[in-house]
Amino acid sequence: MPKASPKRDFIYAVGRRKTATARTRLFIKSGPLVVNGKPIDQYFPGLVSKLAYEAPLKLVDLLGKVSASIKIEGSGVSAQLA
Repeated sequence: MPKASPKRDFIYAVGRRKTATARTRLFIKSGPLVVNGKPIDQYFPGLVSKLAYEAPLKLVDLLGKVSASIKIEGSGVSAQLA
């Protein structure tokens, strides 16, 4: 009989745009949003960037209710944020 896979406490997804690739782990618990080891507001500074990365979480009413670990590679900051 095969062993059951261990329960994961996160949702994993990969997103791509132009030459940027983002690997995201979304944890269903309140905590920080971290991009490449930095708080998201340090990696993407500025009000316009903040509005862009908070919009999807506000849409589904998860802002402040989840934490995430995001690894981004390639392209420029604007393509990484989009």
